[in-house]
Amino acid sequence: LPRSINANVPEDLETVLLKGLAKDRNERYASIAVMVHDLIAIRESQPILGRRPSRWNLVLRWLKRNRLTALVGGVLGSLTMIAALVAVVILFVKQREVQVALQTSEQNLKTANENYWLGRDLLDKWNAEIIPLLADDSADPQLRQEMLADSIKFYQHFLAKENHHQDHELDIATQITRVQLAEAYASSNQWQQAIAQLELVVTADSPLATTSPTEMRWYAKAVANLGLGHLQLRETNEAIKRLTQAVALYDKLATENLADSTRPTLSLEHAAVLTNLSQAYRSQGKHELSLQQLQQATLLCEQVPNAANYSKAQRLLTQIWDHEAALLADSNPKQALDCSQKSVALQTQNIEFIRTNGKRIRQYATSLHNLAILQQKQGDVQAALVTLQQTVEQRQTAILLQPTSPKLRSELSV
Repeated sequence: LPRSINANVPEDLETVLLKGLAKDRNERYASIAVMVHDLIAIRESQPILGRRPSRWNLVLRWLKRNRLTALVGGVLGSLTMIAALVAVVILFVKQREVQVALQTSEQNLKTANENYWLGRDLLDKWNAEIIPLLADDSADPQLRQEMLADSIKFYQHFLAKENHHQDHELDIATQITRVQLAEAYASSNQWQQAIAQLELVVTADSPLATTSPTEMRWYAKAVANLGLGHLQLRETNEAIKRLTQAVALYDKLATENLADSTRPTLSLEHAAVLTNLSQAYRSQGKHELSLQQLQQATLLCEQVPNAANYSKAQRLLTQIWDHEAALLADSNPKQALDCSQKSVALQTQNIEFIRTNGKRIRQYATSLHNLAILQQKQGDVQAALVTLQQTVEQRQTAILLQPTSPKLRSELSV
């Protein structure tokens, strides 16, 4: 363009020149007179008749002159627009898929979490309400052991989950179940297996070794049962160590703010630990220490009200009196006889509740046998014969309840 070469060229003059030089005849001046008119108008600074072509006309002219280039450019532009449109559609679809996947994932996570807690609740109720029903002497101990072992596996499965590997409540539930499993093993005299479970509980970092009274009580039971296990295996020093530790824990629990309904059971557990500790001291010949533990255990049992016929407190008292009688047999035979008579009298008073239980009838027979020996030592042979006859009758009853027990037949022959 002229003005691109010389910016001083007036715009109207450039218009006249371009119109006069236009290739298309229709775009030129109609006559030379009209062109001369515009040149005179420029000189006199008047408006000209010619008009500059619009931008759209310029574009159309370029397209006519460069049809191939325009065609290629148009095709490329169209393809670019189509590609951009396709990209937008794909992006939208992908975004929608991601949103749906995220919603599905959140729903699955919510469902999994709900199922997790449902499983936890069912397992907790199973251990708290169903399995304890199998703790009765008439129940199958093997079944109880298997069920508790399965419960531990389930708890460990829950603990292995990524979101719950530091779940304190789950740790506690697992440890409590181990204590229950150890008790089940102990009821079948499987003391090695019981100790193996309890040693997993009685550790420095045990979740049960806390200031919470409920958890501390389970820890105390674990320590007490571990001590009893060592006592049964005649590992007396370790038994005394653990039982003394358990007594200290029960002493501490007695000072805690506990519900009145739990105190009787706690006192009986405490008394049982003292009784076992007494046996351990007795096996080492420490009779004075042994007697002290029995006296404390007696006080605890006597403070517990008898909530049922031949209650747990009464059963424990008969065991304490039998231990005390055996302990005093040589040093104070008269007091030993008194303790033995109290034990037999209490069991005789509750004979109808004893006869249906093989374990209790065996204890009763043992108490009668020990009483007969003490009566004989005191010179009361007639009373000893009567008591021995009662012993034979009770052991025969026990054999009827447990006909396959060789130990019972051996006791009867003695």
